[in-house]
Amino acid sequence: MSRCSGNFGITLGGAVFTDLDYADDAVLFAQDPGRWQAELKRFDDAATTMGLHTSWEKTKLQNIG
Repeated sequence: MSRCSGNFGITLGGAVFTDLDYADDAVLFAQDPGRWQAELKRFDDAATTMGLHTSWEKTKLQNIG
């Protein structure tokens, strides 16, 4: 970790979650369904920089609104 720069973790509301060492699932929220594609692309780009791979075959979208 000492070779990495930047902030690690996620902020949800007022809580910051930093113990994500073994996370292999992710949940993304978007208020506007029209933004899902852009948010998924942004996530994939960020994951790629850390050597992670997004499995599009396993990706699910759920509209809870």
